[in-house]
Amino acid sequence: MSERVLLSWSGGKDSSLTLAELLADPTRSVAALLTTVTEGYDRISMHGVRRTLLLQQADALGLPLNVVTIPQRATNAVYESAMEAAFDRFRAEESRPLRSAICFWPTCAATGKPGWPGWG
Repeated sequence: MSERVLLSWSGGKDSSLTLAELLADPTRSVAALLTTVTEGYDRISMHGVRRTLLLQQADALGLPLNVVTIPQRATNAVYESAMEAAFDRFRAEESRPLRSAICFWPTCAATGKPGWPGWG
C-alpha cells in the first residue's frame, strides 16, 4: 500500500518537480494538491498565479485541489494556522495515514531534487 501525500502546491516549477518525484515513486501516491489563495486578489499567494490557471493545472493533472483562502497581508502565523487546519480536515477525511510534502527550495537548488523537510 502506497503512502498518501498531500502536496503543498504553489503552481511553480519547484512544486511541479516535487510532484514529478512523487509520481515516480511507487511507494507514494498524491492524494491532492493544497494551496493558498489570497482574498481579494484571487491568486495563489506564493506566485500570484490566477485561480483560473490553478484550476486548469489541477484538472490537467487529474488531482483533487484543496484551496485555503487567507487574508491580504496575512502573517506567517495566520498562514500556518490556515494550512494546519486544512491539513487536519483533509487527514480526517482520509481512510489511511496521510503525510504532507513541500519542496524545500534550497535543497532543490543545491541538488536539483526536491527536499522533504515538510513531512508531517
